[in-house]
Amino acid sequence: MLKKGKVPFFEEGLEEILQNNLTNDRISFTSDLTSALEDISTVIIAVGTPSLPDGRVDLSQVNDVAQEIARNAKNELIVVMKSTVPPGTGNSLCKRFFDKSGVKIHYISNPEFLREGTSVWDWYNTDRIIIGCNDEEIGRKFAEIYSDIRSPIVFMDVVSAEMVKYASNAFLATKISFINEIANLCELVGANIDKVAPAIGMDSRIGSHFLKSGLGYGGSCFPKETEGLDYISSFNGYRFGVLKAVIEVNARQKMIAIRKIQKVWVI
Repeated sequence: MLKKGKVPFFEEGLEEILQNNLTNDRISFTSDLTSALEDISTVIIAVGTPSLPDGRVDLSQVNDVAQEIARNAKNELIVVMKSTVPPGTGNSLCKRFFDKSGVKIHYISNPEFLREGTSVWDWYNTDRIIIGCNDEEIGRKFAEIYSDIRSPIVFMDVVSAEMVKYASNAFLATKISFINEIANLCELVGANIDKVAPAIGMDSRIGSHFLKSGLGYGGSCFPKETEGLDYISSFNGYRFGVLKAVIEVNARQKMIAIRKIQKVWVI
């Protein structure tokens, strides 16, 4: 499908960009990683990192592709991680695979902050670009890929860059759970959450985003990353109390909605 200029998922404007680049011979597709690694300087890893039943992040796809890159690299490479991985993953990948490769491989963490459906717009209008690299010169060299985007570029170490992604989504999830708690309380005391929430968001320190009460957060990112960060915290001997409450509130919010339906709809 991609070779024919068709995108197998919806992202506004992406298919047009794909077709334009195919027409101008600026993009090609292959499933042969060995041939793809010839005569290139940068590899971007963007594979799935789903949740396991116990809350851990499944890094099997990341590990597989990292191992293949290390085995088949022909020249000095910059490997860029776009997949969302737990803090410490990059250093682990370097020790297990990249440092043992026959060529020099530099590792960069470059998390994305794109919303499903509006990723093209978000790419060019991002609030910040995070580049985590333990070699600042290499990090700045890679940053040239963003030369047409007018957004602040923040350089840091790899582990800190990995944490930025998890912390950002966990904070947004916290706002959602918080406003849902306020909505539940409003219902009990007779206040109107549709009046309360916008007024809260007018405070510049708080902001209006993610203050819509409802069934809670869902999708492919927030549940996975809140549970993943909770697991990381527990694994390192720290009880992340606020995050545990966020997850609990989100799960309970759905049950509250079901109970409301049951009250008005006798099955």
